Amino acid sequence: AFTNDVAYIEGGSMTRWARNLAGGDDRIHLGIDHEGMQVMVRGTAVHTEVEAGLQATIADQYEAKYPYRPADNEFWGVAPTAVLAWKTDDLEKFASTPTQFDFGAPA
Repeated sequence: AFTNDVAYIEGGSMTRWARNLAGGDDRIHLGIDHEGMQVMVRGTAVHTEVEAGLQATIADQYEAKYPYRPADNEFWGVAPTAVLAWKTDDLEKFASTPTQFDFGAPA
């Protein structure tokens, strides 16, 4: 979910990746496939306590896409260091569409 200029991912202590993040390795890579575009994000994640209204907004975004509603405060904020994107719906344009954005190390 992307809200208030922050990318939020959801994962409770039952997920291996959330346990890895909680254990001190904050590196994360995630992929998003959206309307013929593939987006790969590399960065760091931090467990984020969000207020009730924002929790509801994020959960609504998840529920609109998946048959699932996340539990409260199982969210991680992602600070990207690099984003790569390319079109996947047109093989003729595939080689000319890759784009990379580098943001440097998070503060």
